[in-house]
Amino acid sequence: MDSQNKKTDISISNIRPMLQHIKKDIQGLENERKHSLIKYNAAKLIIVCYIIFVICMCLGKESDFLKQILALSFIILNFLFFILMYIKGRYENFAKHKILISMLSYFGNFEYSKSSIDNNNFKNRYINNLKLFEYQNIYSVDDRIRGLYGEIFIDIAEINNYEKKGIIKTENRIGKNALFIRAESPKKYEGITIITTQSHYKNMQEINLESVDFSKMFKVYSTDQIEARYLLTTAFMERLMEISKKEYVDKLHVSFEQNSMNIFIESSKDWFEIPINKSLDNMLNLRQIVDEFIIIIKLANTLKLEQNIGI
Repeated sequence: MDSQNKKTDISISNIRPMLQHIKKDIQGLENERKHSLIKYNAAKLIIVCYIIFVICMCLGKESDFLKQILALSFIILNFLFFILMYIKGRYENFAKHKILISMLSYFGNFEYSKSSIDNNNFKNRYINNLKLFEYQNIYSVDDRIRGLYGEIFIDIAEINNYEKKGIIKTENRIGKNALFIRAESPKKYEGITIITTQSHYKNMQEINLESVDFSKMFKVYSTDQIEARYLLTTAFMERLMEISKKEYVDKLHVSFEQNSMNIFIESSKDWFEIPINKSLDNMLNLRQIVDEFIIIIKLANTLKLEQNIGI
């Protein structure tokens, strides 16, 4: 089976060969998970026992002694929590890297990395101009996937949103994150089309669509009504509604401009990740990651950009 055939099969429904491919590539990772889980549970047990010990030590003691015990306990507990999160994070990042590398190799032309984004360009283009994401802060990238799907270049970035606080400018994660997807077509769009739940695009025409269900969930604005209607195929609208109804999706925004489709999926979810307590021997756990990627591929597939934009 060549690369192109594999892509076609995956984008439709046949993912069993892909799961078998991943399973073969990550042999031995389940043992790593079990060893990490033992360490993780041991660290949790130590923390619980230490908290009980501190409570027992504090019973009936004077206030000065209590202050010393609590101050020391605060330091020790922070250290123990750091170890706990390090064990969990180290395994989950390692597993994510191995699984994604295997999954993407099945498609052929995708690569996974931890590369960053240009904050200034990102803010100017997608926040200040297109207003797709309302948080004017610092953005870092957990994961980045880039590659070709047919003639379409796809760039996926899991973006964390931070803000600076205090005199020393410490960075605090504030929980408003997004999966950012950019799909570039060889063809260029004549206008700008925005699909959103917001209503601050006064310089654009609001497009009324025949789909009642879609209109209940999204507003559509465009500088080119004809192009907007070509872009919003029934299949594409169905995919957007399907994603928007996922329990982990807070908001969803889409734009078409220049030669790219841009999607922001606001969510507190950690994408493409299998938690330490989920077995890799269970195909359903692996399928969770595969399904998340296939949702994106299906969006690109339903667009058929090179065919739609000939106007």
